[in-house]
Amino acid sequence: MLRIGLIDSGIGGFSILNAFLQTPFTQDTAFYYVADSGHLPYGLKSDEYIHQRMFSLTSFLQTQHIDALVVACNTATAVSAAKLRDQFPHLPIIGTEPAIKPAALATKSGHIAVAATQSTLNSERLNSLIQRFAQHCHVHKIIGSSWVELVESQKITPTSNLKTLLPTLQVFDNYPIDQLVLGCTHFPFLTPALDHILPKSVSIIDPAASIVQECYNRLSYTFSNEESHQSPKNPHIEIVLYTTGNLEDFTAQSTLLFPGNYTLSIKKIKA
Repeated sequence: MLRIGLIDSGIGGFSILNAFLQTPFTQDTAFYYVADSGHLPYGLKSDEYIHQRMFSLTSFLQTQHIDALVVACNTATAVSAAKLRDQFPHLPIIGTEPAIKPAALATKSGHIAVAATQSTLNSERLNSLIQRFAQHCHVHKIIGSSWVELVESQKITPTSNLKTLLPTLQVFDNYPIDQLVLGCTHFPFLTPALDHILPKSVSIIDPAASIVQECYNRLSYTFSNEESHQSPKNPHIEIVLYTTGNLEDFTAQSTLLFPGNYTLSIKKIKA
C-alpha cells in the first residue's frame, strides 16, 4: 500500500487531499494528514518558526513510513521545502506554489492576480516565479490572510463572507484582471463565493490537480509493470487525520469540509 503524508497549518490542505481522492488511483493508498492547528496561522510566523514546525511534523510522519510528503501549504513550501529536502534526502517532497506560469500563459489582458498570505506574497519563491514566467504581465498581489480565517471558521458561503472578501477584491474594479491564482490551499473552499463576486471573465486557478499529478510522477518508481498503472476497481483507501490543536473543533471542521463517505480516523498529536 502506498503511504502519502500531507502537512498544512490547518484544514486548507483538505483541498489537495480531496484532489487525490478525485483522481483515478494507481494502487491502494493510505493518507496521513497533519493539521498544525495548534500553531496557525503560518502566514504570520517567522521563517525559523515555520521550518521548526515542518521539521517536527515531517519527523512524525516518517514514523508512519510515508512514501512521499506533500507540503500542502504555500507558505510552508516557500519557507521550508528546500531545507526539508536536504534534511530528508530519501523522501520525495512535493511542494505547493502559486500557479503563476499557467496564469501568465492564459491571460489575454496581461493582468493577473495572486491571492496568498503576506508571507507567501513576500517570499523569494513567488517573486522568482513572477520573474521567470510573468515579466510580460501586471501581477496584482492580494493579501488573503483574512481568507484563511474564513475557511478555518467555516465561513465559506457568499452570505457568510462578503464583508471580508469584498474589500480585498477591489483591485478587480480598477484593472482588467482575467486570472486569479489561488496561492493558498485554504482558498479553493472559497471558490463558490469568489465565483459569485468576481466578473465571469475571471478564471480561478487551483493547482491541486497538478500537485497530485506531480506526486504520482515522483512515485512512478513504485510501479513495477504496465498492469500496475491500471486503476483498481475498488481501491482500499485509508485516511488518518491528525491535529495539534483542539480535537473537537478539528473533528467538526473535518466533517463539514471533507466530502465523501470515507472512514476517517481523527487523532490529536503532540509534535
